[in-house]
This record gives sequence, C-alpha cells and structure tokens, in this order.
Amino acid sequence: MSAEAASDGAQTLSLADRLYVDGTGEIWRETLRHLQETKPSRLLVGAPQVTYCDGAGGALLLALRRHQTDIGGEFAVRGLAERVQHLLDLSA
Repeated sequence: MSAEAASDGAQTLSLADRLYVDGTGEIWRETLRHLQETKPSRLLVGAPQVTYCDGAGGALLLALRRHQTDIGGEFAVRGLAERVQHLLDLSA
C-alpha cells in the first residue's frame, strides 16, 4: 500500500497483490490510521495491480468508502477486477 497526496486535499491510495484474509488486517489498520490523520476530501484507490480479492479485501474497500462518506468526502476505485468492482457497486 502506498499513498500520495495532491495539493487539493485528495489522496491516491495504491493497492497491489492479494487482498485476502491473511494480509488485509495490517493494510486495513495502516490505511484507516492514515486516512484518520489526513482526512482527504477525495480518496482514489488504484487497484490495477490487485491480483486477488476475497471477502476481507472487499470489506476493506467498503470500510474505505464508509470512512469517506462519514467525513463528507468522495471515494472512487480504479482498475479493480470487473467481478470485484461489480460486488462493490452492488453494496453502494
């Protein structure tokens, strides 16, 4: 996971590899801690390098979206596998 801030208050969060139950917990804690500190007006999650996403990875993406909604910010995901993006869209 890497994060990049823009001058307009937006953040780009890049995720890669596998978002699954054994590895998502640490990413979840680190990412939410970072977002609580920075409170971005817009969060763009770049996920073209994600090779696998299970329910835990999907829950992470939902938690990120919920965080942004709670602070009145915007949220978008780019490059996520179509089947995972479809599930994320259904939960909107």
